[in-house]
Amino acid sequence: MASLSAWIMAVYPEAVLLGASQMREPYLITALAAGLYAYGIWRSERGRWRQGLPFILLLAGCIPISPPFVFALLLALGGACVWDGSLQLRQAPRGLAVLGALAVVAALIAVQAWMGIGPLEGTPLEVLRGWWQNVGGDWRLNLVSSQSHWMDNLLSALPNFAKLPFLVVFGLLQPFLPASLLDPGAPIWRIIAIARSLGWFAMLPLLIYAPVLAMRKAGWRSLAAYLALLTWAVSLVASYRAPGYQWDNPRYRTAYLAVAAVAAAWTWVIAGGWANRWVRRLYAITGLSALVVSHWYLGRHYGTPKLSLPATLVLTLVLIAGYLAAMIWRDRVRAPSV
Repeated sequence: MASLSAWIMAVYPEAVLLGASQMREPYLITALAAGLYAYGIWRSERGRWRQGLPFILLLAGCIPISPPFVFALLLALGGACVWDGSLQLRQAPRGLAVLGALAVVAALIAVQAWMGIGPLEGTPLEVLRGWWQNVGGDWRLNLVSSQSHWMDNLLSALPNFAKLPFLVVFGLLQPFLPASLLDPGAPIWRIIAIARSLGWFAMLPLLIYAPVLAMRKAGWRSLAAYLALLTWAVSLVASYRAPGYQWDNPRYRTAYLAVAAVAAAWTWVIAGGWANRWVRRLYAITGLSALVVSHWYLGRHYGTPKLSLPATLVLTLVLIAGYLAAMIWRDRVRAPSV
């Protein structure tokens, strides 16, 4: 499991791309991986915080790079302690005090940085309120509609209650594999886009299965369940924050790659890999969906006969529902197998 997690961290295309760029995410990915490692040592060593000193130094060095992320990282690790019941205040008062001080410093620097933004001037409370308004659902819908004609037409056809959920799901699929395969462009950009989308679509079925498997095999208060749910919480927030962006949305999500890598590796090992029928089925659903939507992209870019985009999406949902119904019926009439 650890070996598979390490391989995902090493070869995941989005992380490789970010590591070759002048971005903050390579440092943040490293900080989170070190944080999980320190947390694992602390759990196995029964609360010996001094083993995590390198992680504390690394976190302190990351505060100038992204104080909000450091604050969020500390909250995520603190949530893990509370979630699985391993937090014991009496055993680590000094360590908790140091981490608490880092969290306060990171939060103060973050608020101070936000207050320097023109539209977000005022008291800290006013800054947070202005930030919330800027990331509101109406603002996101208007932004995506103005950037894409076909997305504007599709959102206009949807009822109001379905627009934002659709946009969030759309963001979760970025970078979108059918678009990467069939959109025209320079060869170097197509190769990069295909690699990025293949990496995400290869891990997506495992992440979908991870919460279900964790709650069945380890219980909802387990660390595995927490990491799986944290991965989806981060992915949903990133998708809500930048649903239509090919770069920012995956970049925000990849900052938590260490969590996703552990969740995916745990799912693969505990499920038994390809021997598990639901792993195979989730990959089949992913491939089927990509194949159907690719038909629409072929018509869009190369003039082949195609359905309208709403009809294509409806057909995709119908095929997925039909496939799942058939598989569930098969399980009921046949003896269950692994």
